[in-house]
Amino acid sequence: MELHAKEMLVHDPEGAALAVSQIASPTAIKIVSPDILHKTEAGGVRLGVSKPEEARTAAEQILESCLRYAPQARIDGISVQQMVPAGVEIVLGVKNDRQFGPLVAAGLGGIMVELIADTAVRLAPVGRTDRAHDAGFPEGLSAAEGLSRQAGRGCRSVVDTICRLSELAHDLQDVIDQIDVNPAIASTKFGYFATGPVAVSPSSARTTSRPPSASLPATRA
Repeated sequence: MELHAKEMLVHDPEGAALAVSQIASPTAIKIVSPDILHKTEAGGVRLGVSKPEEARTAAEQILESCLRYAPQARIDGISVQQMVPAGVEIVLGVKNDRQFGPLVAAGLGGIMVELIADTAVRLAPVGRTDRAHDAGFPEGLSAAEGLSRQAGRGCRSVVDTICRLSELAHDLQDVIDQIDVNPAIASTKFGYFATGPVAVSPSSARTTSRPPSASLPATRA
């Protein structure tokens, strides 16, 4: 079974309050700006917001903090996202290397990236296998892989998600320079991308109308 987390883009604190009342579940409130890729560092994220008045205050604080962090940043709005169930966090990444071409990285994510550093890098596209270990990725991914498989039919495995991301990186290597998904969350029911900024290659940005960066919304893996 697949699920899209609810998300609403608003442009002021009042809009954030209204969005939280409509989503009616704990939400994450985040700044949306092509000039602020590391939202937490800029003070652009608030988690576990459930009440409209909390959302209003959170949005005000986010805007103030982000404009102090990057006064010239373009602010496209504020994203109010339904928070996803707890699970095993994994990190997925893509980098278009000048020498080797598109590379894909995967390992345990969230704070575990710093604590364990259990991440492996492979050339894209990654060959499809049944297990993360067979694909050459760390044993630490087996926990996330196991949760994904418990979901039953209709839920793609962690390995399948890695393979699909690597195929995207390979097929669009002239467009995509970098993708950083941390965390992707594997739970017993669903898989989600919590956040994933996409950097477009400079040469592509000059020849297309795309902005220099974009962001994947919270959704399923």
